[in-house]
Amino acid sequence: MRRRARGWTGSSSVRITRTKDAPAASPRPAWCTRLDGIFVCPHHPDEGCACRKPAPGLVQRAQRELGVSPENAIVIGDKASDVELARNVGALAVFVRSGNVPEEEQARMAERGLAPDYVARDLTGAVRWILEMNKSELGGSVVGSYRRDGTDELTT
Repeated sequence: MRRRARGWTGSSSVRITRTKDAPAASPRPAWCTRLDGIFVCPHHPDEGCACRKPAPGLVQRAQRELGVSPENAIVIGDKASDVELARNVGALAVFVRSGNVPEEEQARMAERGLAPDYVARDLTGAVRWILEMNKSELGGSVVGSYRRDGTDELTT
């Protein structure tokens, strides 16, 4: 375990089963997914590194190592800095309102002139929008909005 800028981080801190290393015969739950990589910035925010969001360095490294082009990337987050990161790397930005202070983060986005491509109530809503968007690639585009009643609205 190594000391990181904001606390202890090590393999025991990230509880992830690397399913790609699991034997082919082992059953996988339906909710389980495969992670192609985990990328972590070890620097303190005051260091001004090129890899801490909203700087693009860490995402650009992941894009290179995983062979993902910016136009196929999506950043999902609950902070204005997540939306800014998406803009800095040429990715779509999805803002989820399930964070601690979504109203404050939305105010920060407005102050910075940032607008996400989609606003979702939670991570499930964000994933649903992405899946719907992928389905509609053949014809129209998907425009998303967040309704005051707390439901996601998809329009194709």
